[in-house]
Amino acid sequence: MRLPHDPTVLELLPIFCDYWEHNFDVDWWPRVRTTRSLEGLRHLGHTVVGSFGQFGVPEGAPLGQALMICARDGDWAAAERHTETLRELVRQVRRALAEEGPNGEAPADDIP
Repeated sequence: MRLPHDPTVLELLPIFCDYWEHNFDVDWWPRVRTTRSLEGLRHLGHTVVGSFGQFGVPEGAPLGQALMICARDGDWAAAERHTETLRELVRQVRRALAEEGPNGEAPADDIP
């Protein structure tokens, strides 16, 4: 995974990850899934497209678009799969941050 080069975005990526982990695990996705709200699913997909794009994680945009299609078609099984893929994408961002550090560089081993 390639992290964005913008230092401000890199600084905010941990918050981005926290936000989406919370929304996929605790708040937005569970509520949409439980209520079977197609409008909520469409809104979630739309927000994923914009948010992931703005934070330099363009791999998320097609998944957000796919969620909007799931809302149009009422395809909850596909929505589950796409949401799990988005969760994994957020985990990949976290791993990349841990490996490269907040400045997009490998963390120094000699820092006390």
